[in-house]
Amino acid sequence: MKKSNLHNILIFGLLFLSSTITGLAQFSGSEIAEGKEYWFGMPHCMKSSDEYVRWGIYPIELWLSSKVDTKATIEALDGNLQPQTVSIRKNDITIVSLPDNLENKESEVVKNFGIHIFADDPITVGVFIAYKWSGEAYRVIPVEWLGKEYFTLNMYQDYVKMHAGDFEYKPGQITICATEDNTQIQYLPTVETEKGIKPGQIGRVNLNKGQTFSIKSKIFPALNQDWATDLSGTQIIASKPIAVISGHTKGCFPKYTGTMYGLKADFVRNMLVDMMWPVELLGKKYVSAPLKYLDRTVHYLVADDIGDIIRFVATKDNTIIYQMRQDGSSLMQISPVLKKGQWFDILNQEVAAYYKSNNKVLVGQYGKSWVLNLPNPKPGLNEEPQNPSRNGQGMMFAITPIERWCSFASFRVPAAMDNFLYLTFRTEDASKIVYDNQSITSRFGTAIKPILGTPYSYLVQNIASGNHYLEATDKSARFAGYAYGNWDAYKDGFAYGYPIGINYADDCNDSIFVVDNIDCGDIVGKVKAIDLQEDTTCAGIFSVIFRDSESANYHWNGDTDFKIGDTTYNFSIDIKNPGDSAIAVLNILSKSGKFIRREIKYVPEKIGVDITGIDYGLMIPPQTVC
Repeated sequence: MKKSNLHNILIFGLLFLSSTITGLAQFSGSEIAEGKEYWFGMPHCMKSSDEYVRWGIYPIELWLSSKVDTKATIEALDGNLQPQTVSIRKNDITIVSLPDNLENKESEVVKNFGIHIFADDPITVGVFIAYKWSGEAYRVIPVEWLGKEYFTLNMYQDYVKMHAGDFEYKPGQITICATEDNTQIQYLPTVETEKGIKPGQIGRVNLNKGQTFSIKSKIFPALNQDWATDLSGTQIIASKPIAVISGHTKGCFPKYTGTMYGLKADFVRNMLVDMMWPVELLGKKYVSAPLKYLDRTVHYLVADDIGDIIRFVATKDNTIIYQMRQDGSSLMQISPVLKKGQWFDILNQEVAAYYKSNNKVLVGQYGKSWVLNLPNPKPGLNEEPQNPSRNGQGMMFAITPIERWCSFASFRVPAAMDNFLYLTFRTEDASKIVYDNQSITSRFGTAIKPILGTPYSYLVQNIASGNHYLEATDKSARFAGYAYGNWDAYKDGFAYGYPIGINYADDCNDSIFVVDNIDCGDIVGKVKAIDLQEDTTCAGIFSVIFRDSESANYHWNGDTDFKIGDTTYNFSIDIKNPGDSAIAVLNILSKSGKFIRREIKYVPEKIGVDITGIDYGLMIPPQTVC
């Protein structure tokens, strides 16, 4: 007989799988204004070498907020930013200060400068940059709602003149950050870039998760402050979702000279940046209101010194922009027929207005630089103008389409500045909107102004520094909000402006569901979006995200052919080691804000066998007993 040393046998047998669905919205008109994960880059601020940090020790602040008590972690791809986890209190703002070593200064060079924020619960993220004469603010879009196609807002090439008589040129800029590995990006600039990509040509770059890529316009010394150097309308197309921050390195409008009284005029130039909405989040209807200042001088002898710039960028050919007449009688066409990527400006918009287009457009609002007085040129300095006794800077922000108005926003405005709240809303909703525990009708009263011929109103009011919030008491009420501010002094201008809220969800009566087949731990599945009304075709999937940080022992295979808005998403999930437990977590969002969290758990059943005897049967001669 043969003797066995076997004492225990572990057999991996039947598997146990479970799925749970949580947070599934069952109604039309859902709202999503936050996210749990963010990737973004830091644009280049072309400040002067002698500019100090305006507040605190570091020039950059992250403003984090949430509707619940939670925690968030901030880190950078290159590892130079020490990861830190911070607590966020409900309806409050947590401030995290950062150095500027992650600015994207080089054009068309891949950098590991992406900043990553992830939280236990949904949060909002704002960025505030503040030097003596330079800075801006922008609101960051969560990873779940980033898109694959963008158009940009920028400004022409500007300049200042140095003490030695040399010019320092300041171009427009675009900063891109990838959210996934192997992201293939194409960019079609409207003017030549620093590395020589001309209009009509396609620039290409491949980025991995967290890598950044800056695009700057090429410097043409003979074209200072010429619209022919404006990057606005540049189209960016990616194979996977990306973040895009766009604007300028430091410029001004109106076209003030680059030097005043022999000194470089940095103090009337500002950074002018905002985060761009992807095409999926743009709309066809917009409302703007005039920016208000406590003490701004308008010079009618200076070209285009009055009002604000409202810029429209077409995302499709044959786009036409209309505006409601000031008497409210009817819409009138204000633009020529625009091609994709072309832009149209209202250079001196002094009143609130309602706009409509036949295709989706990107809309930006630019505040203007200004000077208190225009002293006569001083002899002996090449007839250059003298310094004004007071001056201010401009800012830029993307306007929120009416289709994306929201019902809640928390925001912050800094100290020691003239800060303003800029709000647009349906007139009938005015009594339903609360600002810091007080309705806007009782708080701001006669400051609320209707826009004739439309159901909309607006207000622009000076507010105190600190943290604030807006909330609709009726969830059907919606608004668009912006915070902006300025510091105006003698050779010491500073300004910022940013949108404080957006609803990422489409208004659609739809539903989403998941079907899957499971075989020995391996999963093959499909996500479906369907319309609940026979006469609608608005259902679509926005994102299907495999949560690496919450999943274990599973390999994800996503749908490489998926495009945002598709009604079907195919996927497979492979078990890595059938002998170990596994969990796969999916977060699924429809374009209307319906949400599914899908958890698939795998537990191998271990069967222990303790052998007390073995029957070896009959021995075959001539074998012997061992």
